[in-house]
Amino acid sequence: MPNYTVARINHTPESAQYHLLDHRDKVLLVADYGSPWVPSHQLRLARPDGKPIAALTLPRPTFSRLRRQTPTLASYALVIENSVYAVINKLQPAAANQSDVPYFIIEVESQKWLALDEPEQKGRFALYSGVPPRLAFTPLRQLPLPATIGLITPLEPPQDEAETAYAFTITLEPGRLRHVNLILLALLFLLDWP
Repeated sequence: MPNYTVARINHTPESAQYHLLDHRDKVLLVADYGSPWVPSHQLRLARPDGKPIAALTLPRPTFSRLRRQTPTLASYALVIENSVYAVINKLQPAAANQSDVPYFIIEVESQKWLALDEPEQKGRFALYSGVPPRLAFTPLRQLPLPATIGLITPLEPPQDEAETAYAFTITLEPGRLRHVNLILLALLFLLDWP
């Protein structure tokens, strides 16, 4: 499985920057939210040289107040070259006895993935190769889940200040999508952002 690490470069309530790195610590992708040159309702995804390649649209506060209450907390569009490449839906578990941690459904390239927290380790999410039927009506842990295709795992902060502060590791089966790096970094931002 390809392994990635994510470095959280800056993380405040107003801004965040993340770097997606491969197993050789080479920066593959940079995510930027809250910088003066990035629109307030977007996460910009760029190459390491700064050239933008995609944007994740974020809900605008004005419109989110007007929407009726639904199980979907928010929907995010990942846009590449003025076209929607993927939609990431953030949902709240239906049953009252479940955790308050939302789950995510990623719709991309005629596929649907499920990102679901693992209760054994706080902040860890498993990626599944599909979405089980009756998801909105049945407690998640009672459903037969599809095959696991990856994991997003938070890391402890480094003890030594000289070490790189990696925030997450990601493992994923190879050959899943054309723009898998974009999906992973956009999803990780949504998992980590308040």
